[in-house]
Amino acid sequence: MFDDSDRDRLKSLAKRIDQAQKAADPAAGKEDGESSSRKRQTVEAIRVGSDFIALIVLSGALGWYLDRELETTPWLMLTLLSVGFVLGFWFLYYFLTKKTKDDVG
Repeated sequence: MFDDSDRDRLKSLAKRIDQAQKAADPAAGKEDGESSSRKRQTVEAIRVGSDFIALIVLSGALGWYLDRELETTPWLMLTLLSVGFVLGFWFLYYFLTKKTKDDVG
């Protein structure tokens, strides 16, 4: 059906269409860099949020388990849950200040 000359013409046409699209929208080249930066920031935000939640949930679960085993209900759970909140906020603060220092310096 297609011979080599037809394939070459199609490739040439596709190349010209790409060049015309890039010439018509010069911001398209910048969008890829901004898009990847935004994706990286989104992934980092999800990681920080999940670490925060995981610290609270795991410390609460550990406290609940130790309370049941040691019969100290509810004191270990409340203590470890508080420690989980403090550590979660500390990691969040550390992450935010580290990012600010990297951006400035």
